[in-house]
Amino acid sequence: MARLLRLANMAEIRWQRRRLLTHPPFLCLDPGPVCNLRCLSCPTGDGTSLLAKEFLEPDTFERIVKNIRLDRLVHVNLYRLGEPLLNRHLAEYIRFFADRGIFTSISVNFSAKDYDDDYLAALCRSGLDEMVVSVDGTTQETYEKYRIGGHLERVLGNLRRMAAVKRSMGLYKPHVVYKMLLNRFNQHQVDEARKLAASVDAEFYQPHFFWTPQGDEDTWTADEFRARYGDTPQTYLETDSRHRYVDTECRQLWNTLQVNANGDVFPCCFYVDPSVAVGNLLYDSAESIWNGDRMRCLRGYVVDREAPPPPFPNRCAGCSHRFCTYWNKERP
Repeated sequence: MARLLRLANMAEIRWQRRRLLTHPPFLCLDPGPVCNLRCLSCPTGDGTSLLAKEFLEPDTFERIVKNIRLDRLVHVNLYRLGEPLLNRHLAEYIRFFADRGIFTSISVNFSAKDYDDDYLAALCRSGLDEMVVSVDGTTQETYEKYRIGGHLERVLGNLRRMAAVKRSMGLYKPHVVYKMLLNRFNQHQVDEARKLAASVDAEFYQPHFFWTPQGDEDTWTADEFRARYGDTPQTYLETDSRHRYVDTECRQLWNTLQVNANGDVFPCCFYVDPSVAVGNLLYDSAESIWNGDRMRCLRGYVVDREAPPPPFPNRCAGCSHRFCTYWNKERP
């Protein structure tokens, strides 16, 4: 069923429809744009976000999910612009989706505190499928270049305890991913990081790009990345071999509900200003937002080079990844 839902949605991306028949298979629901770190290039960490620093509360959660077609969801990310583990209700929210057979994922820095076995066991029992842990270096010196305020030994201790708790409970979930953002300060530690990930029963993952604000590329982009991929981030639009990489995340306009902790819905993950919200799930159904005037206008704008700028506050008009969903066929 999940595969069919995704295939149907991908077809609408391919056809560049403005009004969609499919419900978004992906939901990104932020437990709160609040974080314990001050990571560079993160709008929460560097203070440039205009979103209120508030947590997703249970009553708000209940009102949000009532306005979503849960039977059409395939994957839920319970994270976005903060540290999800700071929300004391996180395990409850995970369990809600897991009980309905929906894949759940969180991305954490794991550095807010030393989590004890009871907390980690509750997280495992919640039904969480995947936990991505950001560990950008194998020494405190390299790790804190980006994860400002973080403590590497605390992160590694939490990872070791998580592995031990899973073994003691006989569980294989959550699948733990050790994510290392490559930069020029840690690029010599990749092999060591792989070994460290294996020692805590985590899968090593190194993204093929590290987004930085314009002007910061020389500081934060790794030499190894530039040698392999050049300066353009690449994401893949899932399809067959006749089509190629496209340089954007704009497909979110077709497949992902991006929801802030207060119920605001945004067109994509590049949101830090509440004025660009296209609706709010406390008051509106997902369907009315998903095919509302603003979302249809934005879909048309990112695929039509001749379209005028949307007549309402938006990020698309100034986005360098516009035209992302153009169906790029390989030339013979």
